[in-house]
Amino acid sequence: MNLTVTPTRTAAQTRLVALFALILPALAGLAAAGLIRAWRDDLPAEVITHWGLAGEANGWTSAAWLPVVVGLPILGVALLLGLLILLPRAARGGRLGIALLSGFSCLFGGLLATLLPATVIRQRTGPGQDDPSVLIPFYVVAVAWVVLSVFGTILIRRALPADVATPESETNAPTLDLPADARAVWIASASIGTLMRVVLGVVLLGLITLLLWQLLVDSEFNPVAAIITAVIVVVLVSVLSMFSWRLRADRAGFRAHATLGWPRVEIPLDEIVGAHVVEVNPVADFGGWGWRVGANRRLGIILRSGSALEVERRDGRRLVITLADPQTPAALLNTLVQRGERPASAAD
Repeated sequence: MNLTVTPTRTAAQTRLVALFALILPALAGLAAAGLIRAWRDDLPAEVITHWGLAGEANGWTSAAWLPVVVGLPILGVALLLGLLILLPRAARGGRLGIALLSGFSCLFGGLLATLLPATVIRQRTGPGQDDPSVLIPFYVVAVAWVVLSVFGTILIRRALPADVATPESETNAPTLDLPADARAVWIASASIGTLMRVVLGVVLLGLITLLLWQLLVDSEFNPVAAIITAVIVVVLVSVLSMFSWRLRADRAGFRAHATLGWPRVEIPLDEIVGAHVVEVNPVADFGGWGWRVGANRRLGIILRSGSALEVERRDGRRLVITLADPQTPAALLNTLVQRGERPASAAD
């Protein structure tokens, strides 16, 4: 059995990733803050920084603090994403995942650095600021930044070393000492940590409360706002359902389904080559948490970092599930595969 890995990046490759994942978005954030700082004398004392769904202003910031308010979030996101991508463990992630994350970091920072000054420029008190054409340079920069981010993603994808197959350690493909006439079933659940569940639950409760208030209390009912909130609630419920899974391994194969019953994965035993234990970095290997698609035909149920069960199919596809104890289901599946077990017939 082989394990697909990516060789360690060279210094030049690391610098290339750092350029797009960290340096360019950080420079964009500094440029946006500097630009707004240069406009300070032309701005009102209080600058509008937020608008409601109906287009009314509902948030203001002092012109003196505006460069910090604009630059700090961009720099923070760039630093967070950049460091996650550049961590030593991320070097073992698939090159496609690293390239996509680097491109996203560059794109997000650049577009945010373009959008925020664009919302401020027409609040300047100088002549001609009511002219919509003042936004044209921002449109041009936004398009150019999208092109730059796509170019960076492709460049990093080509520059990083190709994934190679290395023999899987026998210790990572365990088996059970199971009597020939014995039957065994492994059933478990997997979910994200308690703190994250609480946070997502509070967010969901807040959105539901907002939706009910809009529908039942708000005298100035805005149907667009209600629809948007309802859509967000549905999406969040769907996402939450993918952070809790029921798992089963037996002589029929391996099955996994989310709380609401979908997504669902069923792998018959005769399609399984083997199962083994792997280490997973959610960001580097799958680009995040939840129901994910990774490089090299890997499908992931990624709920934590660390050890995971990887079930390999005969056609090369792999299912990866992060678990506290992946050794037990891996050992059971390997034992059943080696014994040539098949599901019991109806007569059984």
